[in-house]
Amino acid sequence: MAVDYQTVSVVIAAASVVMGMVTWVVQSRYNNRTNQARLFMQLYSQFNTSEFNRATDEIFFTWEWADYDDFMERYGPETNMEAWSFWGAVFEYFHGVSVLVEQRLIDVRLVYELMSGPILRYWQRVEPIMAERRKQLTFPDAIDSVEYLAQEMIIIRDRKLASARK
Repeated sequence: MAVDYQTVSVVIAAASVVMGMVTWVVQSRYNNRTNQARLFMQLYSQFNTSEFNRATDEIFFTWEWADYDDFMERYGPETNMEAWSFWGAVFEYFHGVSVLVEQRLIDVRLVYELMSGPILRYWQRVEPIMAERRKQLTFPDAIDSVEYLAQEMIIIRDRKLASARK
């Protein structure tokens, strides 16, 4: 009968370890999602500032340019430091979001739901400038993070559209 009690205690101990591991996994997933949401909301609070909106509004609705040289002449650092600062702030913001998405630190679907419009509008507007900038820098992979983010937004949009058609 002693072996039976010993076997039972070993089984109970093993079951406790398994339950502890299951609890840990469930709690880790919950904490991960909570941390992602918290990080995303910190990003989103910066996205909703008047400064960021002013910068994007300038780029989207006020700026005009014919080509890369015209863009640099009007908005480049040598001729218009305020505009260049707007440009840099918006680019760096979307670059940061892209890195967090690529590293799976925030869920791309959250970004899509709350930021896809401005991301896609920004990329559509600046893609020719970015392509020429890559040539000027002789670095073909430069500035590819925002392009990656825009492509992710397009993938989700296309999936949603295809799903809606069914």
